Amino acid sequence: EIHATSIDSSKKIVITPADTLVKQVGENELIAAYSKFMIQGQIPSIQLRINLNLNSWFIICKAPILGVGPGQYNWYYDTHQVPYPTTTVNNPHNALAEIWCQYGLLIFIPFIGLFFYYWVWLFRNAKGNRYFFALVTVMYFIIICLMNIPSAWLNLNIFWLFMPVLFISLINPERANV
Repeated sequence: EIHATSIDSSKKIVITPADTLVKQVGENELIAAYSKFMIQGQIPSIQLRINLNLNSWFIICKAPILGVGPGQYNWYYDTHQVPYPTTTVNNPHNALAEIWCQYGLLIFIPFIGLFFYYWVWLFRNAKGNRYFFALVTVMYFIIICLMNIPSAWLNLNIFWLFMPVLFISLINPERANV
């Protein structure tokens, strides 16, 4: 017979028969909680990131145009609404997925478009200063790498500091002394 052990408010160990626990909590909830407990720390990092991306795509499919709303990415994880296990990680580790999931294509496309527009604009207006163009291109690659490293990119101060610096640096490329 399977037993569950818990500690009540008086700090006494209480042994509860499995059938009583199933009646109190519910069979599906008990199985889900046990499964979540058993996989903690057992998913390799690469599989965790794959699952995060698969869950991001799952959330994107829920509301691709308008997104699910700011902060709702975490809600999907916290309420177990995503199909792939990620232990206790509930952030996308992918800024583009985070933006698309939460804000939809109406924000995602202009966000990507802004980068592309400024990159093409700089290419056309660098006027012989290809070194500056190459430097900004490297900065774009760096921001793409940074966007895929941390959890919750939109919550980090580096994002809000780096973006204006990047775009201000493009104001007058022909005068840039780099």
